[in-house]
Amino acid sequence: MSDYLKKAISFISGKARLIPSQRQITLVTIASIGLFHAMLLCLFAYFKVDLMMYVNIISVMIYLVSFVIVKKGGSVLACTRLCYAEVLTHVLLACIAVNFECGFQFYLMVLSTHSFYSAYVFRKEKKVHPFCYVLASVVLFVIIWLWTSVFDPLYRFEQPWAVDFFYILNFFTAVTACILFMSTFVLIIINMESLLTEKNEKLEELSVKDPLTGLVNRRSVEERHRLATLNMEHYAVIISDIDDFKMVNDTYGHDVGDLVLKAVADVFQESVREKDMVCRWGGEEILVFLPKCDAAMATVVANRVLNNVRLIHEHPVYGEIPPITMTFGVADSFESKSFREVVKKADARLYEGKSGGKNCVIAKPGYSGSVM
Repeated sequence: MSDYLKKAISFISGKARLIPSQRQITLVTIASIGLFHAMLLCLFAYFKVDLMMYVNIISVMIYLVSFVIVKKGGSVLACTRLCYAEVLTHVLLACIAVNFECGFQFYLMVLSTHSFYSAYVFRKEKKVHPFCYVLASVVLFVIIWLWTSVFDPLYRFEQPWAVDFFYILNFFTAVTACILFMSTFVLIIINMESLLTEKNEKLEELSVKDPLTGLVNRRSVEERHRLATLNMEHYAVIISDIDDFKMVNDTYGHDVGDLVLKAVADVFQESVREKDMVCRWGGEEILVFLPKCDAAMATVVANRVLNNVRLIHEHPVYGEIPPITMTFGVADSFESKSFREVVKKADARLYEGKSGGKNCVIAKPGYSGSVM
């Protein structure tokens, strides 16, 4: 029982993780109201209110038919409208039969609450107008109030406590129904907001990351560079290119080519510091932005990556990958204050390495970056 209570509290507070479908909510609602009418049937039979006893027999049949229709995939909207009409009729007849003091008019408040919930749920159909439903409830309330002010009820309870009993029962049932409808509404909104936030986070991630390799894009590197500039940090840049990548695609196919790019990206991520930023610069080119680093340190990193790339084809995870090599160009911010110029120098050294035989690291003069 404690688990059910916890789930109920979680649902009402909008913290439930799973949202039932609209069809499931409708089935539970129809079943609950049908059972409530079955209980009213027994009560009216006990208090000898024959009119309402027969009315509740019809009501139970309406909810039973509606339940079957929805269960078999029928129109939820049509059954919702049928149940709405049944509640209006039941409220009117109940107030005429046993008077206003029994509290059956409270269910008009429930219908008003449910009308806004239905307008949201059936917003695509655009056939539920809350104002019309609320207006119908208000008009019916006025009619009932005028009728009971002029005419006596058709039935008088023999038990003096019966009126208070029905008033309390109807009040708490109506309040419970309003709470459940609003809780469901709030829960749907909360979960939709959570889903929207999750999708926005994924879109944000896609906007800054390459979908194939998972590496960040140029915009992320440029933003990181601006931060380094604001903090007056020196930095180094490594630009690399997979040697003869076109031949890999032509010989082994683009699927293997994509696998090569993913494997290379993994090697880069594992070979650099956590604060370094690895970016797919374009095609098979990969750029590494290394904050608080100079050309000497960057050259060491580039050689480490080069050695690890040479071993990719030996790794069991990448068994289909042919032997590959890469060429690297290294530059740092001591050579130029402009990020574009630093990248340009690294790029020029990359092509110098390509022209000199590939499979090497080329840095500014005085640093170790020879073929290995």
